[in-house]
Amino acid sequence: MDAKLNPTPEPVQSFFDQAIGLLSAYGWTILFVVVVANLLWSHFYPKYRRWRERQEDQRQEAEYKRDPSLIIARDEAMSRARQRLQEEHDRLAQEFLAKEKEKEEKKRQEKLALMESLAYGKPKPSSGNTTGGGLRQEYNPLMGGGGGFCGYRPSRRGGSSGGG
Repeated sequence: MDAKLNPTPEPVQSFFDQAIGLLSAYGWTILFVVVVANLLWSHFYPKYRRWRERQEDQRQEAEYKRDPSLIIARDEAMSRARQRLQEEHDRLAQEFLAKEKEKEEKKRQEKLALMESLAYGKPKPSSGNTTGGGLRQEYNPLMGGGGGFCGYRPSRRGGSSGGG
């Protein structure tokens, strides 16, 4: 039961053979032409773009000279866009200020509640921190460790720093 593999179709094989033959005969020439074309493109394309931009600017100036109302229309459109952006900014600033006032009011209410509870001898209201004392729950002073500032430090390499 040997399954016979499909042979590569003749047009595909022919194209592949022609491409390999072309590369083997003219490979270095093709590489050289591609590199030179890339260098020329990178050198002349920016100049071409600047030339096109100048042409476009000249065309717009000529159009504005023919019809000065276009300048006025463009300026009005720009001022409307600026006005719209300014209104959006003002709206966002008002929302931000309202949120800040809410936060300040909430803080003030919490402080007021804390002061009232302390004045009447009630226990301090819990704010979610149950560790007490400000220490991490996993902190154990007998285990050592902690930051990199405490622990063993080797002595200096040089001799004593006395004169002599």
